[in-house]
Amino acid sequence: MNPADPSMTPAGQLDLSPWSSYPTGTDDAWRQRYQSLVKKTESFEPPASPALSVIVVAWNSPDLVLEALDHILVAAQRSEGPIEIILVDNGGLESALPGIRARVHTLIRMVGNVRLCRARNYAAACASAPLIVFLDDDGLIQEDHLLNVRRWFDSLETSAIHGRVVFKNHRYFTTLAQHYDLGDESLEDCLMTEGNMAIRRETFIRAGGFNETLAGNEGLDLTFRIKQQDPDSRVLYVPDVVLRHDFIDSWAKFRRKFSHYTGIDQQVTALDPGLGPFLDAYRKVRPRPRRLSGMDRLAQWLLTKIKKRLQRRARRAVRQT
Repeated sequence: MNPADPSMTPAGQLDLSPWSSYPTGTDDAWRQRYQSLVKKTESFEPPASPALSVIVVAWNSPDLVLEALDHILVAAQRSEGPIEIILVDNGGLESALPGIRARVHTLIRMVGNVRLCRARNYAAACASAPLIVFLDDDGLIQEDHLLNVRRWFDSLETSAIHGRVVFKNHRYFTTLAQHYDLGDESLEDCLMTEGNMAIRRETFIRAGGFNETLAGNEGLDLTFRIKQQDPDSRVLYVPDVVLRHDFIDSWAKFRRKFSHYTGIDQQVTALDPGLGPFLDAYRKVRPRPRRLSGMDRLAQWLLTKIKKRLQRRARRAVRQT
């Protein structure tokens, strides 16, 4: 049975409370599930039998997303085989729509901000390629990004990868993202950077995609479900699939982000009884980040102190409600 059509709350946000956590069934079932959230789909000569489907979900980022798409187009020219580019408009992109139409093969316009995980799930169900690449709308990839993605999937054991992320404009804020840069060697890891990851489309559909209710740690949850289905599958961090992206780009976002993430571990582990032990085991062996030096270490130390103070305040506010 399909979820009810979305309606607007008094605050102007889409009311999606009747929805459950994961889509199920075939990709046709996924498309049917999310159809009520789609306002319009536009197609612009998509390639036949693409090797990769690149998915970007954008919200209120008209200038940033055009720059991101330009970098994707350059990387697509260097890739082996045709590349499909899918842009999901979650709202706030009106001024950029003419430029977007000139840069993508499929433009999916949602009825509003349906949230990131739902938008990514729907786009994955619409993708044509056997490999899906998820990229942030404000990140910039390198020219060899898509070429390197394909090479990591030459091994049939590889189910998914996440790449290295380096700062774009805000170096010191990005020192807080210790999962961004894990060094120069590939290694087993969880999908810690959902905005710079690639996955076999079959694996993504079979695992149930991203949890619709999460806005943080959805990659950890997805890795858990991939490993449940196939313990021998490989989920890797790879150093040569690089995205330039700022973890935080302002003090206002700093406050919002760390207030939001307070309690996110409890929200994730409540999804499944096995997730808690899985995360505990992962934390014991998780890769260490690249060692920082000089001013970066000092900035990280100071920002961590501020972050912890914000999180203590957020926890007190939750207890008082």
